[in-house]
Amino acid sequence: MIYEIIVRSPKLSPVKHWDKVEWLKGKTKIEFRPGINIVFGLNGSGKSTLLSALAILEHCWRSNWPRVDKTSVSDFMASTGRFRDGLLLEHDGAPCRYLGVDDPDTAPKADTTMTTVFLEAKREAGGRALHQMSHGQATLNKLARFLKAEPERVRYILKDKNVAPQWRSWYEAATESLSNAKPRKGMPKQQTILLDEVDRSLDFTKQASVWKQVRLLAESNHQVIIASHSPWAAVQPHAHYIETTPGYLDKTRKALGVLLQNLTEEESSRSATVTSKRA
Repeated sequence: MIYEIIVRSPKLSPVKHWDKVEWLKGKTKIEFRPGINIVFGLNGSGKSTLLSALAILEHCWRSNWPRVDKTSVSDFMASTGRFRDGLLLEHDGAPCRYLGVDDPDTAPKADTTMTTVFLEAKREAGGRALHQMSHGQATLNKLARFLKAEPERVRYILKDKNVAPQWRSWYEAATESLSNAKPRKGMPKQQTILLDEVDRSLDFTKQASVWKQVRLLAESNHQVIIASHSPWAAVQPHAHYIETTPGYLDKTRKALGVLLQNLTEEESSRSATVTSKRA
């Protein structure tokens, strides 16, 4: 479980445009809670910036699976040759996974356990491959397969003993957040699932299916941090909201309330008219 992300130097975030996002300016930390955490706001308000930063710090951004390798370490490197170590996580040490809406299939090739779950081009139920499905069907299928397997630990493809002395300090900076595991007394240990707008471009009923899976994850002792601007996201019970657009959550709920009230009034008026005609 991730407790919080601490901002030590916004200009040295591994997500290079962190300090350009209005919502993130002046932030020194962002806190998360057990269960469902919803990063909610308009497009371009910083939702994906936050999710990407969490995934990079947890070394699951590239492979969607927690693994330390040359690529995940190089994500901390700036073009100037300086390491981007301006962010630090506080967490309980449980492995973390990440899935974005535009990600392809989601498994490190070297992990045989995962390969059995995520065989590329494997035909799914109904005899159709992923490329033959609609976007919505493929998204739900990908999400379901992503959630099938759970890592027991972070896999270190690149280990400290394999790093040359001149690169040791950089490796330590890149893995600092992983090493900063400090379980908090009284807090449940939970694996973290990062979902970046996986409900985007889905119809309303398919969005409902995504949110049902999110609730089931939370009920099965997972922490979910999900970025969304779906109306479904605004009405999740017992969720912790992190607003990237101040006031957007309240406006969304009010708009939904007005819409439901209007629909109810229209239905009542229609029923009254039909009854009157019959009489």
